[in-house]
Order: sequence, then C-alpha cells, then structure tokens
Amino acid sequence: MAAALALLVVAGLSWAWLSRERLAADFITGQLDRLGVQARYTIESIGPREQVLSHIVIGDPARPDLTIERLEVEIEPRWPLVGISAIRAVRPRLYGSYRNGKLSFGALDKLLFGGTSKEPFRLPDMDAGVEDARALIESDYGPVGIKLQGAGNLRSGFKGIVAANAPQLAYGTCRAQRATLYGAIGVDNVQPGFTGPLRLGALACDGGPALQGAGLQLDATLDRDFRGFEGSGGLTGDALAWGGNRAAGFGGTGRVAWRKGALTAQYDLALERIATPQLALARLGLKGSARMRQGLEVQADVAGAGIRPGPGLDRALGGYARAASGTLLGPMLAQIRTALAREGRGSALSANLTLRRTGKTMSLVMPEGRLRGSGGDTLLAVSNLQLSEAGAAPPRFAGNFSTGGTGLPRIAGRMERGAKGELLLRMRMAEYRAGRGTLELPELVVAQGTGGKLGFAGRVRASGAIPGGEARGLTLPIQGSWSSAAGLALWNRCTAVAFDRLTLSSLALDRRSLTLCPPTGGAILRSDAGGTRIAAGAPSLELSGHLGETPLRLATGPVGLAWPGNLVARNIEVGLGATDAPSQFRIAAIDAKIASQIAGHFSGTDVLLYAVPLDVLGAQGNWRFADGRLELTGGAFTLQDRTRPGRFEPLAARDATLTLADNRIVAHADLRNPKSDRLVTTADIAHDLGSGTGHADLAVPGILFDGTLQPNMLTGLALGVVADVKGTVTGTGRIDWNAQGVTSHGSFTTDKLDFAAAFGPVEGVAGTIRFTDLLGLVTAPDQRITIQSFNPGIAVDSGALRYQIEPGYRMVVLGGSWPFVGGTLELQPTATVLTAPEERRFTIRLTGVDAAQFIARMGLANLSATGIFDGTVPLVFDQNGGRIDNGTLTARPPGGNIAYVGALTYEDMSPMANYAFAMLKSLDYRAMEISLGGSLSGEIVTHVRFDGIRQGAGTSKNILTRQIAKLPIRFNVNIRAPFYQLIGNLKSMYDPAYVRDPKALGLIDANGRIVQNPAPPPLPAVKPEDLPQADDTIQRPESEPMP
Repeated sequence: MAAALALLVVAGLSWAWLSRERLAADFITGQLDRLGVQARYTIESIGPREQVLSHIVIGDPARPDLTIERLEVEIEPRWPLVGISAIRAVRPRLYGSYRNGKLSFGALDKLLFGGTSKEPFRLPDMDAGVEDARALIESDYGPVGIKLQGAGNLRSGFKGIVAANAPQLAYGTCRAQRATLYGAIGVDNVQPGFTGPLRLGALACDGGPALQGAGLQLDATLDRDFRGFEGSGGLTGDALAWGGNRAAGFGGTGRVAWRKGALTAQYDLALERIATPQLALARLGLKGSARMRQGLEVQADVAGAGIRPGPGLDRALGGYARAASGTLLGPMLAQIRTALAREGRGSALSANLTLRRTGKTMSLVMPEGRLRGSGGDTLLAVSNLQLSEAGAAPPRFAGNFSTGGTGLPRIAGRMERGAKGELLLRMRMAEYRAGRGTLELPELVVAQGTGGKLGFAGRVRASGAIPGGEARGLTLPIQGSWSSAAGLALWNRCTAVAFDRLTLSSLALDRRSLTLCPPTGGAILRSDAGGTRIAAGAPSLELSGHLGETPLRLATGPVGLAWPGNLVARNIEVGLGATDAPSQFRIAAIDAKIASQIAGHFSGTDVLLYAVPLDVLGAQGNWRFADGRLELTGGAFTLQDRTRPGRFEPLAARDATLTLADNRIVAHADLRNPKSDRLVTTADIAHDLGSGTGHADLAVPGILFDGTLQPNMLTGLALGVVADVKGTVTGTGRIDWNAQGVTSHGSFTTDKLDFAAAFGPVEGVAGTIRFTDLLGLVTAPDQRITIQSFNPGIAVDSGALRYQIEPGYRMVVLGGSWPFVGGTLELQPTATVLTAPEERRFTIRLTGVDAAQFIARMGLANLSATGIFDGTVPLVFDQNGGRIDNGTLTARPPGGNIAYVGALTYEDMSPMANYAFAMLKSLDYRAMEISLGGSLSGEIVTHVRFDGIRQGAGTSKNILTRQIAKLPIRFNVNIRAPFYQLIGNLKSMYDPAYVRDPKALGLIDANGRIVQNPAPPPLPAVKPEDLPQADDTIQRPESEPMP
C-alpha cells in the first residue's frame, strides 16, 4: 500500500515536472486574465530554483506599456509555500504618462495601483537586479526619460545609479531647459536613499523668475514605510532674475524632513551681487528654520552687505533733484543721493524676523532690524515691527522706525494701536538742511480706522528756494483723509498758510498768513477714481512787500479757484512804490476756465505806472496760460496822459497782444484816435521781469491831418497854436526803462504841412523834429523847420524857424528869418512855457523894408511911398488877450517921399487943412517914425511923425506955400481904428479855429498874391441931412489935442 502510494506520488511528481512549463503558462495566463492584463511572453525554462521568461510584452503589442527582454526569477522554499528570493530584469522598457495630475502606465495600472491593502508599504526581502532599465513618461509639461541600473537586496544592500533627462519642460508661462537628475541609489536598513545632483540649464517665466545654471546636490533618504523622508542639499546657481531684478549668483545649504504631515527645515541661503531698480546689494543672506504642519512658520536671520541705491532709484533721485533745481528740494535730494551712495558702499544690514501663516491669516514680526552705513552710523532702524493681514481686510502694521546718518534726514516714527482699535502712526522729522534750504516736519499723525480709512494731520515748515523765488518760515498745515472707496481728501476746513517772507523773482512779500477755505462740504484737494480736483477760495487777500526795492501792496476782493474748473478774482488792487507816489494796478475782474490749460477773460483793468506818465485805463481782453506761457489777446484799452494839462489826448487800442514766457514780456498794440479811428502809432514792448529792463518801440506810419483828424484831437498843446492842419507826419520813437529810470527819444518828419497859425495861414512847413526826451517833449538843441510861406496880412515867403523844447515844456525860439519886401523879417529869440498861463512875448524885427515894395505888395493904389525902414514890433499875450507893446518903425536917412491922393485931397477945408492935404500929394521927408500900440482885440493906435518935410515934385505952389515951406514943419498923425485882421489873427492864439483861410475869404489868390480891391460903387446923391452939422468935423482926431 505504501509502495503503491509512493509510486503514485512519484508518478504525479514526474507528470508535474514533465508538464511544468504548461502548468506555469496556464497559471501565469490565468493570473493575467484575472487582472485583465494583456500580456505576451515566452517561457524559456522552469526549474525548481529558477524560472526564466523572455520577450515579455505587457499591453497592446503595437504600443506596449512594458517590455522585458529577459526576466530571471530565483525561487526558494518557504513554508508553507515557495518564495522569490531574487529577480533580475534585462533591458526592461517602461512607457507611461502624466496627464491632468494622474500618473499612468497603461495596462500596468491594475498591477501597480489596484491594491486595497492599508498596511504600510515595505520593500520585499529579496535580491533584485536591473540591467539597462529605461522609461519614458509623457506629461503635460514635456517628456521625461529615465535610466536605471543596479543590484542588491531591496531591504539592505541594493546599489545602483539612476539618471533622468527632460530637455524641454513647460508649465503655464514657465519654460525649463536641460533638466537632469543623476545619482546613486541604494537601500540601507530598509531605507531607500539617493545621492546626486539635480541640474537645470535654464528656467524662464513670462513676467516671473528666470534662472541660469542652477544645481541642487541632493542627499535624501526615505523612511521604511515610504511615508516620510529627510534630506539635505547644496544649492548653486549662476544667475537669477525676477521682473527687473537680478542676482549674479545664488547658493546655500539646507536640510528638510517630512514626517506625519509635518515639514521641518533649516536653511542658509544667499544671493550675490543683487541689482534691482531701487536697490543694489553686494550680498543678501537668509539663515533660519521653517516648520509647516497646519500652517507655516518661518524664522530668519537676515544679513546684507553693500546696500546702496539701485540705478532706478539713483536716476530717480537725480531726476527729482534736476526737476527741483532752483527750489529748496533740489539741493536736499542731491545731498540725499550723495549720502546714500557714500554710505552704501560699506553698509551692513542685520535683522531677524518671524513669518507665520495659517489659513488666510498672515503675520510678520521683526523684533529688530538695522542698516549701518560705511561710517558706522545707523541709516535705518526698525524695532517691534508687526505686519498682519487676514482675508480681504486691510493689512495692519505696527512698529517703530528711525532714519539718520551723515547728510540724511533724521526721521523717527511709531505705529501703534489707539484706544478705539485704530492704527496710529506718529512721526516727525528734525530740521533737515541743505545749502540755504531747511525742511522740518514737527509732527505728522496718521490714523487707520477699523475699516481701513486713513486720516492724517500735521505741519510742514520750510525755508529756501521755490520756483522763481524763495520762502522763509513757510508753515503749511497737513490735514486730510484717504480710503480705497473715497480716495484722498486734503484740507476739508479753512486752512491758514503762513510765511515770514516770500520772494518770487523780484517780488518779496512780508510776513503774512493767508486763509484758504474749501467749498461747502468739500475739501481743497480731492483725488479718487474720478481724478484729482482742487477747489479753494478766500474772501479777500491783503499782502505787502517789495518789488525789487519798490514797496508793494496787494489787496483783492473774493478769490476762488477750482481745478479743473474756474478761476475767479474780483477787485484786485496793486500798489507799487512809496505810498505818496505809487504805481497802481487795478483789475475789476479776472475769470478763467482751468483744464489742461488756463484761459479766460479780464476786464476793468487800469495800469498807472508812477515812473511812466502814461495810464492804461479800462483794459479788457482774453488770456491763456499753458506750458509756462501767459498770452493776452484781443486786448482793448485807453492810453491816457497823466500829466495835467495832458500832453496828448487819450488813445484807444484794440486787438492788442501780450506774451509772458521765460520771465520776459512781449506786447504789441495799435494806438488810434478814438474819434476818427485813425492809427496814430504802433507800440512794440519788451520787458525782462528779472532785470526790470524793457523798452517800447513806437512807429508812426503816417498821421494824415485833414477835416477828420486835427492836431488838437491828439494834443491840447496844439490848441491856440495851429488849426485847420493839412498834411502827413511820420516818425519813430523808443522808450527804455531799467532800474536807473526811464529814457525816451524819437523823431518825426513832415514833407509838407499847411495850417492856420495865430499870425495867419502857414503853408509848406517841412522838416524833422528830434526828441531826446520823448515823454518829456524835450528836443535836441537847435531844431529847424522850413516854411514855404505865411501871411500875417501880407505874404511872407521862403523862410526858416529855429527852435528847441526844453524840460518843463519850455519852448525856446532861437530865431526865424524870412525875406520881406526888399528886407528881412525876423522873429527874435524868446522862450515860453507851453502849458503855463504866463505872459508870452514875441518880438518881430524888420530890417531894410522897402516902403515902395510894401505898398505895391499891399496893392494900395491911392498911396505911394519911398524909403527904407527898420524897426521892431513886440507882441505880448496874456490872460487878458494880446497887444502890441511899443512897436516902432524908423526910416533910414536920407528919408523918402510919400504921396496920398484920396477923397480928402479934393475937399475944401480950412487953409491949413487944405495945405496939409495938398502937401500929401507929394511930400519929401528926412525922418519918419511910426509907433504902434494897443490891444489886438480893440483899437490899435498908430502914431506917425514926419520931420524935415517939404513939398515934393508935382505939388502946386504959390507965394503962401513957398513962405510956409521956409518954416520947420512936423506932421504928427494919430490913427485909431479896430485892427480887425490883427484881432482875428491874434485871437486865434487862443482859438485857432477862429482863423479863416484868406483864400476862402478872397483876400489872396492861389499864388498868395493879394487880390486888388474892386472899384467902389457910385456914391448916392448927398441929401442936406447927410451933411455934417457945424460942430461935426470931417476927421474927429483934428479936434483932439495933438502931441
């Protein structure tokens, strides 16, 4: 029985051995079918200790997931079954993928990830060998190739190498190149480990970090259950960049452990040669620890060296300094820039901080931080600094800080919680000085409410240069609020701005306080999502000071400003100079629209310059200010002479222009006579505000005098001097002014000017008058004009007049000379003040006047005379009128003859009368003297005295006349008569319009010759009642006492 049983066993074993390959194939096939794994393989051998399979293909043969060229399995008996003691795979090839966060190896997933055991994973106790194993994993980020080779017990003693290569990887906007891993792997005491470098050729992220030549030397060990690990590493890198920041190198060491869901780490990291737009550092290091479980906690000691301004900050400081050039901030910014560069070269930073984050809550605590400069001074110190944020709530900040160092501002501040939970920042800046400028922040308080709104209040004191000038003791309150919803609001109540002295160019204002008020319910400055707006007003302004060395006073009515919006100012009054002699500027209204440019209208403007006696009155027009340039256009005003009586009548301008740019004024105006609208002169003005120097160029293109425009419409000085003027005057003038005073000059020319003067009509006046003081009407010495003719009752031709006008409107006649009936007529030198109501004396000297030519020129047919006369005719004019004052004409020896044949010649009168008129038919005289005197507005008394007379040829003679002729005879003739023509001429001294043109009256012809009187009409028959009575005389003077 026993033998039979043994035989049966032997037979069964024999059959099993002989059928081992078929049984193994059926078993493997059954197991793979049960798992749903498609596989192909070849059984090379099945033995009690070793089994060999080859050409293993798992998955779709066309795209297999795993291929193994040869698989050797060693088996050892283990009760109650057998176990695998060793396995060796030759040239396995594994293909997988990582898509959407899931790792897959195709048909192998059921073998690898299908287990349901909750037992911790443990490496099997077996020997394993891998020869030339390779894998390719296709991922969303790029392909990764892996190679593995090694052998040894999987619980202790396995050693091998692993290499991985990813030529191109991409994640989001980041791209990595040449990522490799190479190192030794092994198992020691059931703990797998890896030692080797992880290298990355380059990494670049759009808008993010970028690095070059990074390497991490890893030494990592997994726990036995694969649920934890620990490791250390050394980091190196050639370059790191993020945004506009760069580090020329980086490196460090670290150690990390992960167990039971908690991460702990120690690190010592450093960045070398850091360059950012704001800062540059020679080195920045972080050393500390990190822990992460349910939150993150990082502790770090920060150490830096060579901290200095970066190129962006340095350029910004330089740009700000240049932009602020000419202000107190310019030297301060330049000084800060220099100090930061100097102190930064050898600076050192030290700080320690703790960062904690749990959920949405984050906090940063810095017990102390300090930046020291090259000289050892503390440039920045921070203590008890705390920063926290939770969700969408605004971040909260608390701590102390201070700044200092040689050449740098000294600022101290503290942030803390208030009694109501608000965050308070209190800071102050000691007086900071650079050059002549000082800046001080005595106090600034910033409060943050629980809703995140900020409120602040404080004061700024400053002294130093400001654009275009200088401020001393300027005090400006700071008061306002800010919130993310409402934006920035400054000065929501009336604010006083004070200064000790404020200088703008040559304007210096004395100590004053100005109160500016916001609109009702608003703030002076607001800035939010809608933009920045400014609105301020003052009920009035009152300032005083000096413009150069000149005292200045400024007073206004209401002033309002809104930007963008309107500018309104009313009743502006500016006084320049001493109070007893000021220059005055009065502006009734200024209005403007303020946007990208400022433009508006001004009206009711009067400019009264004390040094320039010309007043601009009622000016109005448009103005515009943009890009530092002020332009006035469409200007209209009246120019009026301030002196009394005025030297010229008011002139009107329209479409005048003015430009103020680069501290220089350029203006143009056409000045017209307002009644005739005739252009009188054009004025081009230039003025430098910095030096106070300027000039006005005047051009008279041609003033036409006719029935529309007369000189008395331009100047009252012409009244009583000339009238009915016809002709054209051209000329130029220039007015210059500077700190020393005002000068002016000019010249005016006429080629032909006709007019009526006090002594009669004048024609053909030509010449140039040159003024050395145009405003004062002072001429150069010895001016000369030519006069074609004038007619004081008898034509006088072709003469010249020399004159000059001296200061005080003193008209000095140097003399005038005209040829006159065989002799000369001269106006003797004299002087008179044109504007003064004084007695004026003119003396006419007659030399060598031929009586015959005079009578012929006069056309007196019933009178003839011979003889040469000399004499003078003094004329006096005062407030009572004009008169001849003892004029005298004297005949030259040996005398002459006079003959008169008139109505009385043939009258039968007394014997002596008949004798006298008979002698007048032809009378020889040795001496004759004519005396003139009397009022030009009344009777002129002419006294004629003949001496050494005798009858002339052609007179009748008898014994009586021959006897009488032996006696000495003197004729005294007195003539009283209204001198109508002279009255008219001289009255025109006070009213030239009274003078009528002798041509129009028919007294002279077109050539200036006297028109002969026509023959008188026949006399009517004489009636008895027409005859004189016995007591009447033919000539009333005969009955009067004779001299």
